[in-house]
Amino acid sequence: DESIGEKAEQAIVAVCRRQKEEVHRADAVLTEFKLEKRSEVRIRLVHILGGIGNAPALAMLKSALQETDAGIRDAAVRALAGASDPEITKTLSVILHTFDNPVHRLLALRGLVRLLPLNMVLSGPEKLEILQQAFRRAAGAGEKKMLLSSLASLKVPKAMSLAEGYLADRELKTEAGLCVLKIAMALAATHPELAETAVRHALSFSTDESWQQQAEELLARLEKGKS
Repeated sequence: DESIGEKAEQAIVAVCRRQKEEVHRADAVLTEFKLEKRSEVRIRLVHILGGIGNAPALAMLKSALQETDAGIRDAAVRALAGASDPEITKTLSVILHTFDNPVHRLLALRGLVRLLPLNMVLSGPEKLEILQQAFRRAAGAGEKKMLLSSLASLKVPKAMSLAEGYLADRELKTEAGLCVLKIAMALAATHPELAETAVRHALSFSTDESWQQQAEELLARLEKGKS
């Protein structure tokens, strides 16, 4: 029974996470994973490692992406995509660019969009490069909308031009406009001219009254700052 198996996995994760030393929480499961030969059991262990989610567990999950067993690779992708550690964003980017399975790509993209804004190790330009690559790989408006939501968290001038590039796209102009506005708000103090130019550009595409009001308020603040 699948539900019984999932409950057993959750119980094991709960026991492991009660270990006081976080770095050792996955030790027993890691040992079992290395010794176990049965595919179905190893897949269960991958699920458990994903639930534990400490650095050694995530390292093993990254290694599991290279397994010849498709079931283990699938479980590893899903575990990494659902992880809470923002530092795995580069791994998710690699999955997005190197895995052909569209489900795996979408899972990696969702994880990337969720975790990239929380990553305190990567610089703004590094995050921007990851997103630029992801946009080139994105399949359709839905995935690009997700990426625009993550792009909006960047306080990097070049992020503005990337967002502006989607203003003329009928399917993306609303999300692109919101993205431009959020970046402009973040850059208003340090790059007021860039913020003003970008918001005025976005206004020429927007038909959303609420967005237009927020944009006008920001422009008014920028104008006031000149005096």
